[in-house]
Amino acid sequence: MAIGAVGFMASFAVESSYAGRAVLAQRVERDSAADLFDDTGAGGTRPIGSPQMYVISDERAFLPEAGPDGSKLLSDDYLKEKGIYPLQLKTVQFVASMARLGTGGVVGLGLAVFYFARRRAAKASAQAI
Repeated sequence: MAIGAVGFMASFAVESSYAGRAVLAQRVERDSAADLFDDTGAGGTRPIGSPQMYVISDERAFLPEAGPDGSKLLSDDYLKEKGIYPLQLKTVQFVASMARLGTGGVVGLGLAVFYFARRRAAKASAQAI
């Protein structure tokens, strides 16, 4: 039961730590055709998806220019080359919430076992008298 309580509290600390390192970024990949005919003004990059909150520890993964909405540009080519998984903050939040559910269940189950064991022991001692 104590381990469940520690895990429950630790999930808040871990989620907060990752949230503090998250940045709004747009994943982009180099478009070789755009290097020849760059009429987009994006510097030969093509966006992948929409801007998301990412937790990336390697600062070299970010391109020097910014996205049109002010987000950082995250080089998908660099991530693939270095084998870095682009961790989204919403994934961290989901896993932390599932950990809280699981550890909260362990604490609840431990409290229920403690309650029924104590009740049974009290009933047994009352019958012994």
